[in-house]
Amino acid sequence: MNDKPDFICLGAPRAGTTWLYECLNEHPGVFLPLKEVHFFIKVHGRDYYTEKGLSWYLSLFKPARENQISGDIAAGYLRSDVAFERIQRTLPNAKLIVMLRNPVDRMWSDYQYSLGNKSYKGSFDSYLASERGRRALEDGQYGRQIDKWLEGFPDKNFHFVFLDDVRVDTEKEIYRICDFLGIQRRVSPISKKHVNPPKKIRSKIVSGFYHRLSDYVLVNELVWIRWLARVSGLRNLYFLINQTKYETSMIEENHKRRMVNYYADDIARLEVLTNRDLSEWLK
Repeated sequence: MNDKPDFICLGAPRAGTTWLYECLNEHPGVFLPLKEVHFFIKVHGRDYYTEKGLSWYLSLFKPARENQISGDIAAGYLRSDVAFERIQRTLPNAKLIVMLRNPVDRMWSDYQYSLGNKSYKGSFDSYLASERGRRALEDGQYGRQIDKWLEGFPDKNFHFVFLDDVRVDTEKEIYRICDFLGIQRRVSPISKKHVNPPKKIRSKIVSGFYHRLSDYVLVNELVWIRWLARVSGLRNLYFLINQTKYETSMIEENHKRRMVNYYADDIARLEVLTNRDLSEWLK
């Protein structure tokens, strides 16, 4: 067992990172402390990298058994220059998984997700002009982001997972992930499920309390509470009480063409970097 995480999932947001977490979290050969530790970036006004330090981060992985590998799955590292510099400095040998999704679909999903959790209200046009929307646009610029990471890590350290492929042949893609990580091939029942769809929250106050409590548990090294909440069903009870299905809408054609044009050059760059035909993304 390594004293540092063996792999990092860099992102991208709304591209299957929660699906990856749920699948690997059920694998007996993998230890995951929790999703979205966000150690290498500043989030919710906190920077655990400077506040808590590397020893605190590494302590999260101590419960891993000798026969397990460990990993950190997050959605916001890929776009971050700060995360790139910090991970390169502290985990230069880590295997890196990048989840990729048609950037137009990803952008629309982000917008729908923001409407559902009440973090944004307004039209898609106004969303694109907002700070959150501009960040969401950046999240889909995979080619530019991956270019940067490839300069700092060997090509062999990367594994790219396209959400299109997961939907076509889930088992094959899970096997490819297992092979990359060097663990036994195993398909969990949850792999066939649609995880983390856009949801409508009933109370923004309750949701805010839940997330602040999660941050408190993490910062104070009370991860066992999150584990207990998960296995006891309390976590699912919160979802049942405060969340309901969000009826998403289809992106309008004029918005779709605008997004395709916006991402076209970056998609061309990604094709080169991944040796993958992505012409379907331009339709």
